[in-house]
Amino acid sequence: MNLEKALSRQIKYKALLWLRIDQRCAFIASEVGGYNSDCLGVNEKKMIEIEVKTSMEDLKRDFSKHKHHN
Repeated sequence: MNLEKALSRQIKYKALLWLRIDQRCAFIASEVGGYNSDCLGVNEKKMIEIEVKTSMEDLKRDFSKHKHHN
């Protein structure tokens, strides 16, 4: 596993903890939804979607995807 992938997994894990504990989301998931969000949490007031980027190149790649043009 390369460093970027390991960092991404660690960030996603911490994001899921933040959603569950700090935001009190009853439902949390990863790699879900129409846009395949990295982390998703839902509580009684809101839905929070988190997209993890580990480099500028990763962010720039997303702008070439059709789903980000909507």
